[in-house]
Amino acid sequence: MRTWPLLAALLLAPTAEAFTLDRHGIWLQGAGGFAVDNRGIGPAWQLGGGYWWGNYDRDYALGRYWGLGLTARQDYIRGELSTVPLVELRRGNDLIVAGLHWFLSAGPVIRPEAIGVEGRLGGGGRFRVNPSNSLFIRLEAGGGYVDGLHVGGGLVVGMLWSRPTDGVQHSQ
Repeated sequence: MRTWPLLAALLLAPTAEAFTLDRHGIWLQGAGGFAVDNRGIGPAWQLGGGYWWGNYDRDYALGRYWGLGLTARQDYIRGELSTVPLVELRRGNDLIVAGLHWFLSAGPVIRPEAIGVEGRLGGGGRFRVNPSNSLFIRLEAGGGYVDGLHVGGGLVVGMLWSRPTDGVQHSQ
């Protein structure tokens, strides 16, 4: 039950304006897990990256950000591989070693016999193991059209690398 105060703080905590600067940087992530849709359940993986901007402290530990990126996802359900390149908009908040974010994404669905479109929304959490690397978990759901309407979702766990590229020096 001690995690609820931390989750509440991450969602509601305002950025400490006196300690933050306008910052920007990049992120890269890779994850594996499972996907589910109208056809069933199966393994899934994704790779992604993007650009973020927001207010962070000098040590890149406390701040809120927006992000825009690309995520390539593949699901293997009932012997059929779906490839889904997605454009993703993210909003997140980091508090020392933990962070939460939500996202919206959309893109084409490419299957061996059909091409369609899909949109997803979801959220994720991360735990920093050092200033650049984090373990993360991501839950998503959505729907689209590929030979008919479909709904689906997934859960993945992986690693995220993120760094500022604005040249702000760390405090000593």
